[in-house]
Amino acid sequence: MPPIALGQPRPGLRLALVAIGVLVPLLAGFALHNHVVSRGEAVDAAWAQVESAHQRRADLVPALVETVKRHLRQESETLVAVIEARSQAVRLPASEHPPASEAELSRLGRAQGELGRDLARLVAVAETYPELRSADSFLALQAQLEGAENRIHVARLEYNDAVRAYNAAIQQLPAAWLAEARGLQRRAYFESDEGAEGARPLGLE
Repeated sequence: MPPIALGQPRPGLRLALVAIGVLVPLLAGFALHNHVVSRGEAVDAAWAQVESAHQRRADLVPALVETVKRHLRQESETLVAVIEARSQAVRLPASEHPPASEAELSRLGRAQGELGRDLARLVAVAETYPELRSADSFLALQAQLEGAENRIHVARLEYNDAVRAYNAAIQQLPAAWLAEARGLQRRAYFESDEGAEGARPLGLE
């Protein structure tokens, strides 16, 4: 057996070093990829909660309109505004993924914000009618709407948190290289809708 030259690693050790040199970057790449993917999935999951909360509020509108319309004949303009706002909000198609652009998300936010404001105005007007204000059906719907508005508020906050984590993940090196290679883009945030905060309590403060 020929002698092994001093200062040179043994063949088995050399092979192990090569394997480590290949496996470590490969495993690191897999871990990085999985991290970015999980952040993206968290955004989609948070978006599903936003969509669910929006739908929950929209589903309550017909019952509210039916309950109050016979008491608010002279407020037909308010009722029409709510119905039209709901129609505009539900016309935007639901999706498993959030809108790709800030403009699309802003358009959706404006439609939902308009519905929230019109609902708040309708409830405020309805509360001026003693008969309606004390009706069990109206009080139950009012409470459900407040709950729906609160869920929307919380869902949007959680969505923005998920987007913030995702955007940070794809901007940090070396994940930024992976994001650029895969064409991953920053996700848009829900901006505060002017007047929406005043509408959220729906008169139940």
